[in-house]
Amino acid sequence: LQMSRNLIFFKDFQISRHIFNFLYLTMIKKDQKMNRKVRIMMVKKIYYDFLIGFKTLQKKFVWIAVILCYLTVISVTFIERYTLLSYSSNDFLSRLIDVSCWTIYILALLSGTFIISSCCSYPYNNLSLNRVLRSCRLETLLSVTPTLVDFSESSDKKEKLLTFDDEGIPISKWEEKKEFIESNLNIRIIDIFYTSGVRRLSIRFVPATDAIPCKVQWSDAFIQKDKDAFPVVLGVSLTGEIYINLCLQNSILIGGSTGSGKTMLLKNLVYQTCKLGAMVTIIDLKGGIDFSKKYWKEHCTIITTKQEALASVDNIIKVMNQRKILFLKEQVSDISTYNAYHRSDSLSHVVLACDEIASLLDVKGLSKAEKDITVILTSKLSEVARLGRAFGVHLIIATQRPDATVIDGQIKNNIDCRICGRADQVLSKIILDTTEAATRIPKNSQGRFLLSDGTEFQGYWMNEDDAYG
Repeated sequence: LQMSRNLIFFKDFQISRHIFNFLYLTMIKKDQKMNRKVRIMMVKKIYYDFLIGFKTLQKKFVWIAVILCYLTVISVTFIERYTLLSYSSNDFLSRLIDVSCWTIYILALLSGTFIISSCCSYPYNNLSLNRVLRSCRLETLLSVTPTLVDFSESSDKKEKLLTFDDEGIPISKWEEKKEFIESNLNIRIIDIFYTSGVRRLSIRFVPATDAIPCKVQWSDAFIQKDKDAFPVVLGVSLTGEIYINLCLQNSILIGGSTGSGKTMLLKNLVYQTCKLGAMVTIIDLKGGIDFSKKYWKEHCTIITTKQEALASVDNIIKVMNQRKILFLKEQVSDISTYNAYHRSDSLSHVVLACDEIASLLDVKGLSKAEKDITVILTSKLSEVARLGRAFGVHLIIATQRPDATVIDGQIKNNIDCRICGRADQVLSKIILDTTEAATRIPKNSQGRFLLSDGTEFQGYWMNEDDAYG
């Protein structure tokens, strides 16, 4: 038995390994003191492998054909046993052989079906994942690894879900070993979360071959027009296009180092809001050179000085106050509810965009008069950030380093959606309050961003001449 345990080892389909381990621990005398829980876990893993394999088997016709062929061979061999073994069923010895053949036949049917069913879910079964989890040090003090209890796929078979009985291993340790799991299984993990209490844990992932593309061409087909929402698409994540509803996440802050693609993302978002019928104001203190195309001048208001910016923000606050009076009269709480009752004369959303807000709000090196204007402007932008969501007023701002000297804390705290491009640990901490952008976004990438919830995506690349002339 010990020789069999050591010799029977298939590199890919380790079907016999757990079975022989269990028999070895049960029958070899020196291992009788092994904790009973370890043996129960082995039986549990074998049981769930069969269930997962049987569930997967229903979708894989090749494996069904393999099982049918196996059953056919076994059945034909059993039927022709008299010819193959050259015996009759008359004497006692022949009857004993016949009973043995029946026993072997039944065992072969059951064990063969079990083994093939367990194989067809490879590599997402306990037999293969046990080695991966052990190499990642995801095991208890008794060397028991988490048990895979379910495996499922999305309808397009791109997104997959593994559900484990975590055996008491906390989710923080799974997060810590995330990169090791990805490397061993050749996957990209989307998220890790509890599904039932704190003992059932799921890993949502896609194969590494379906990772985020390095460049995605923009198309107007990505724009979604929704009468009850104000959605904009950010880019492509591991699960496909990623949208945010500005009716819920009122404002957007984009940060990152020079050359990370902030301006391209901001232009794309502003372009979408124009297509959705919003009233757009763009503040560009570089003289408007980034928005010099004819399209921007026709569909947006371009602001190039601080005095104009202050006047524009004043007008936006007046619009907010007018809508406040209107909503009180109509007894509605926000623009979405108002537009749902007034389809024919619905209100347009208002967007205020600024490509480099540091040039607008930074007070270093300014005269007293300019500082006074900047302080007033900061105060009014803070009011827009706090109250704008209900009245359909949104901020989309970009800057390289949005620290406290550039963006006031009240503005930053009221921006729901934060996006970080390529950055070091300090910059990532300032933008997202974590250092994930420094480790997850490659140093030479352009257009790759990270949301504050940890979602990684590739922003769209727009050819400005083709997109809006």
